[in-house]
Amino acid sequence: MVAQNGATLRHAADELKGDRDFVLAAVALNGRALEFASAKFKGDRDVVLAAVGQDGFVLKFADDALKADKGLVLAAVRKNGLALSEASDALKADRDVVLAAATVKAEAFWYASAELKADRNFVLSVVAQNGAALRHAAPSLQEDPEILAARRFGVDKAITYCI
Repeated sequence: MVAQNGATLRHAADELKGDRDFVLAAVALNGRALEFASAKFKGDRDVVLAAVGQDGFVLKFADDALKADKGLVLAAVRKNGLALSEASDALKADRDVVLAAATVKAEAFWYASAELKADRNFVLSVVAQNGAALRHAAPSLQEDPEILAARRFGVDKAITYCI
């Protein structure tokens, strides 16, 4: 049954929700199944990693300790940039994590720390990857000529990825 639909975890018996192999198989097929896993598996790095590999935003169902795990959060934001909203505050201030998230989804930059959104060099890097992220940068940087030039490149780059 789990081989057909990972969402079956929602309706599974409690003993199956407590079976690591069953839960791992379910989240590997449908990351959203993590929502229905027992608490111990929401804190199991392997289980959560399998889930975010399917749907990065399921990071919201993970144990808070895992929301501070850089490798796991990177995997989540690379799948869905908006998973940054669920990351720990420390990772919302981490350059690698924020750049990865904003590259995938410009709106993810909204969740970055205020310090990163005001860091001119970092904003330059972000908008060169995804020009649309500029609207979430500190207002003082939104009219900077060099950043605007990088934004044009980032917008062109994003359009090229869509073609």
